Amino acid sequence: LAPSARRALHARLAATLTDPEERARQLVLAADGPDAEVAAAVERGADRARQRGAPEVAAELAEAAVRLTPDDQVEQVRRRRVAAGYHRLAAGDVRQGRAHLALALQGVPPGPVRADLRWRLAVLTLTGGDLGGAVELLQGALAESGGDRALQALVCRRLGGMYWWQGRFREALRLMRQALDLAEALGDAEAQVDALTFYVLAALYAGELPADLPARVERLAGATAPRQPHEDPQLGLAAADLARGDAAAAAARLERVHRRAAELGDEPGLVWAPSFLAEVELARGRWPLARRLAGEALRTARRLDSPLVLARGLLGVALVDAHLGGAAADKAALELLGVAERGGLVPFELEGRAVLGFVALSRGDARAAHAELGPLLERIADMGLREPTWARLAWSELDALVELGRLDQAAELAAELEARGRALRRPSALATALRAGALVDAARGEQDAALAGFGRALAEHDRLGWPFEEARTLLALGVVLRRGKRKQAARQALDRALALFDGLGAALWAARASAELARIGGRAPGAGGLTPSERRVADLVAQGHTNQEVAGLLFLSAKTVAAHLTSVYAKLGVRSRTELAHRLGGGPDATGR
Repeated sequence: LAPSARRALHARLAATLTDPEERARQLVLAADGPDAEVAAAVERGADRARQRGAPEVAAELAEAAVRLTPDDQVEQVRRRRVAAGYHRLAAGDVRQGRAHLALALQGVPPGPVRADLRWRLAVLTLTGGDLGGAVELLQGALAESGGDRALQALVCRRLGGMYWWQGRFREALRLMRQALDLAEALGDAEAQVDALTFYVLAALYAGELPADLPARVERLAGATAPRQPHEDPQLGLAAADLARGDAAAAAARLERVHRRAAELGDEPGLVWAPSFLAEVELARGRWPLARRLAGEALRTARRLDSPLVLARGLLGVALVDAHLGGAAADKAALELLGVAERGGLVPFELEGRAVLGFVALSRGDARAAHAELGPLLERIADMGLREPTWARLAWSELDALVELGRLDQAAELAAELEARGRALRRPSALATALRAGALVDAARGEQDAALAGFGRALAEHDRLGWPFEEARTLLALGVVLRRGKRKQAARQALDRALALFDGLGAALWAARASAELARIGGRAPGAGGLTPSERRVADLVAQGHTNQEVAGLLFLSAKTVAAHLTSVYAKLGVRSRTELAHRLGGGPDATGR
C-alpha cells in the first residue's frame, strides 16, 4: 500500500478499538504529523501499558505522544517527556530516562516548575551513578521552590535521601523531619505518605522511631494511590519489623512488594524487594530461599545501568555468601565496596565492610575482623546512627575483641549494646550483647556469671527465633563449658550448635563447632547408631521443637522428620519426646534452661 493508504487503514482500525493501548498503537501508525487529540489518546495508551506492567511499551508510546504533540503545547510536551523518563526508568533504561528528564528541563525559567523538574531529574541522576550531580540539582530545586510548601516537602525529602547516601545522616534526618512537618501542615495525605516513606527509615536509624508511626504510615498509604514498588512505604516498614525481631512480618511485607514489582515490571523494585527479602530470610533461617532471592536480585541489577541498584543487589548476595561461608564468601562484598566507593554511597560501603569483618571472624581471623569492624563501629557512631540492627554484622567486633583478649573494651561495648537493645527493645541486639558479656565473664574466670549470661542470651534467642544467631551462642557456650571440664553439657551445647549450622549450611561455623566437639573426645552418650540426620532431628526435638519447626530449621519435609523420629525412638528405645530429652540430656542444662 501507498503510505497514505496504509495510514488510512490504521486510522480505520483505531476507530474499531476500545482498549486504550491497542488504539494508541494504531493511532501512532496512522499519524502523519502532530495532532493534539491523537497525542492525548496515545498518552492514555502509555498509561494503560504501564498499569499492566509493560513499562517499555509505555515508554515507546509516551515518546510517540511527545512527537505527536504540537510545538505550541509546551506544558503537555514537558509532562509527556517526564512520563517517558519514568517509564524508561521502570523498564531499567536509566540513561534514556535521565535524557528525557534533561530535555524536559531545557529552557524552563527559574521557579517552581523548574524546581519540580530538577528534583525529578536528580532522582534519575542518582540512579545513574552521579550522586554529586543529584545533590546539586536538589539544592538548586530547594532554592527555587519558593513558597510552594508541597514542592518544598518533596524536595526536602529527596535531598535528605541524597545526604543519607553521602553519609551525612544528621543533615538527612533534619531535612526529612522538615519534609514531614511541611506535609503535615498542608494536611495532604499524598504528601504525608511521600514524606513518611523515608522518614520511617531515618527515625529508625536514629533510634527514635515513634511506636505509633508504622501504623500511621499503613493507614495513610491505604488511603492514597499506590507508589512505585521501589519507593513503596512497605520497604521502610519491613525494616522496622526486622529491627523489632519480627522477621515473619517483614517477609510478608516484602513479598507483597516483590509481587507488585513483578506485576508492574518495575526493574528497580525487582532488585530492592528480593534483595532485602533475602536478608530477612537469612535471619529466619531459610537460607536456600535467601540464596535464590539474592541471586535473582543481582541478575536483575546487573542488567540495569545503575550503581545504586547494583550495590543493593550485591549486598544481598554478599550477606548470603558470607553466612554460607564458601571459598568466595568475600567476593561480592569486595565488589560491593568498589561500587560503593566509586559512587560515594557511604551506607553501602559501611555495610560491605561489616560483611568483610564478619567473614574474617568466621574464618578464625579475629585480628583482621577487628581491623575492619573497630573503625567501622566508630564511623557508624560518628554519623549518629543509633539503631543496633543496621549493619548488624558489625557487632561481630565483640567476638573479635574477646578473642584478642581486649576484655575491658569488649565489656564496655557489650554494655553499650545491651543498654541500646533494652531501650529500643531489640532482641537481636540483646542476645548479641549478652553473649559477648558472658564470654567476657568466662575469660575473667567468672564461670557462674558467664553461664547465667548465656542463659539470658538463649532466652532472647527463644523469643527471636533466628537459628544462626542462636547457634553462635550455643557454640560460645559449648566452648566455655568444655574449657570448664563440663564435658557432657559442652557436648550437648555443641551438638545443638552443629545441628543448626549444618541444617542452615553455615560451612565455616559448622567446622568450628565440629572442631570443638573433637576437642572433647569420646562419644556422645545414648546416641549410638543414629545417622547424622537422625541425630540433628533428635537434638532439636529434645530441645522442645515441634516436627513442623524441625522441618523448617533443617529444610526437610514434615514427613521426613516424622520418619527420622520414628527411627530414633526405635534405636534409642524411647517412646516419647520427654524420654528422648532425658536420654540425650535435653532436660534443664548448665544454664538453668
